[in-house]
Amino acid sequence: LKYLNGLLNASNIEYARLNEELWGTTQELNLEIDVLQSTNLNLTGTLSEYIYLNQGLSNETDRLDELNDGLSSRLIELNVTLGAIRDENNRLESHLDDLRTITSFLNETTANLAGSYEKIAEFLAEQITANRVILSRTVQSTFEQRTTNFIFGFTLRFAVDPFSSDGSKPIGIQKYPDVIEYADIHVLSKNCLDKDDFERFLASELNTPSVPTANLTANEFVRSLIDYNDLAMEYYFPTSNDTGGLTETDWSSASFRCKNLPSDEIFLYQPKDDIFLYKQ
Repeated sequence: LKYLNGLLNASNIEYARLNEELWGTTQELNLEIDVLQSTNLNLTGTLSEYIYLNQGLSNETDRLDELNDGLSSRLIELNVTLGAIRDENNRLESHLDDLRTITSFLNETTANLAGSYEKIAEFLAEQITANRVILSRTVQSTFEQRTTNFIFGFTLRFAVDPFSSDGSKPIGIQKYPDVIEYADIHVLSKNCLDKDDFERFLASELNTPSVPTANLTANEFVRSLIDYNDLAMEYYFPTSNDTGGLTETDWSSASFRCKNLPSDEIFLYQPKDDIFLYKQ
């Protein structure tokens, strides 16, 4: 009986040891389960992020496809515009041919003039006047053509920006410096116009203290640039109905170049009772 009791006690001890090991194993398994559950949650979150990113890439692909279609359409428009520019260049070349003809005529005729000094002076004055008219009209045509070129160049330069395809959308504060710099390089500085003065005009058009404003749209900017340039053309190349402005003699004195114009002959916008005044 003692033997059996000893054997039973030994068995109980062994069972207790095994039970303790089993409990430890159970704890380890529980920890493993917690780790697996956490890993599964992380994988689920990562999968959701991948799905979201994939959707975003799909949307971006669709937008780029639309942009490509828009650029193709604008390229066609640009080709049409280039055709118009070529026609305009041909017209300007015709003016230059007229000038060459006048010069040739002057060279040939002056030698044959046998009249008085007064007749020679009158003849030369007529030739000078004709030359000034042709050069003045050529400069005016070039100024006007730049605004046309700007519209299409603006669309291509900012093709990736939303306001390029939809002019009713705002340019934005961050993009405005690029836009005004582009306008200054391609229109304002070449057409004897001051960038700061244009911005004063733009602010007046928008009825705001200053520019840029957050809600300034591409349509408003381009329309204001065209209107400002038109006002300047009335000053630089006035018709018989305009008051003030430069004369063909003024342009001739400046060799028909903006950089040679005196500062007091540069166009300035000065609103007063809805009447545009010019520096004279």
